[in-house]
Amino acid sequence: MRLVIVRHGETTENLEGITMGQTGGHLTGRGRKQIKMAAQALKDEKIDAAYTSDMARTKETAEEIMKYHPDVELVYEKSLRERDFGTLTGTKKASEIERKMTYEEFMDFKPDDGESGKEMRKRTIDFYEKILREHINDIVLFVTHAGNLIELLFHILGWGKEKYEEMKPGNTAITILEIDKEGNYKIEKLNSMEHLKDLPHLSP
Repeated sequence: MRLVIVRHGETTENLEGITMGQTGGHLTGRGRKQIKMAAQALKDEKIDAAYTSDMARTKETAEEIMKYHPDVELVYEKSLRERDFGTLTGTKKASEIERKMTYEEFMDFKPDDGESGKEMRKRTIDFYEKILREHINDIVLFVTHAGNLIELLFHILGWGKEKYEEMKPGNTAITILEIDKEGNYKIEKLNSMEHLKDLPHLSP
C-alpha cells in the first residue's frame, strides 16, 4: 500500500492555542492557501481510496485535494477524528496540562466527557490496520490531525516518545509511505512542508 497522509490546514484556533478536539475549526486565509498548495502537490498521485476525519478543517482540506481526483469517493471517517478533549474543548487548558505532564501521563489522561490519548491511538491504528488489509495494493489518502498522525507514524515506523517533539507535523504536512503486508515500510516523504516553500505571507 502506498499511504499518503496529510494534516489539515492552519486554523484560527491553531494560532490562538485553543484545543479544537472534535469540533470543526476555522481555516485561516493562510490555511486555505496551504490546502490549495497541498492539493497541487498531490494532483499527480493516482489515489484509489480516500479517507478523512469528518471535522470541518479536515473535510475542507481533503475536499480541496480531491478536486484533482473527482472519480474517487471521499469517505468521512470518525476513526480519524482528533482526540476528544471533552470539557477542555474550546479552551487553552489542554496545552497547559500537556506542558506539565510527561508524554505517558498525557496519553493516559482522560478529560471529563473526553477520551485518553491511548483511546485515540487505538481507534486510529485499528482503522489503519483495516485499511492496510483491504487496500494492500492501492494508493490511499488519509487526511487527519496532528495527534492521530503522530501516533499512527509511531505505530508504522516503530518509533517512540523520544521522537514526539520532532514528529509534530506542520499544517498540511505531507507524509508518503510504501508499506507491504508484513508492515515493512519505505519513507518517500515524512512530514514534508516542501510544497509550501513559495507560500506568500498572508495575514490570518
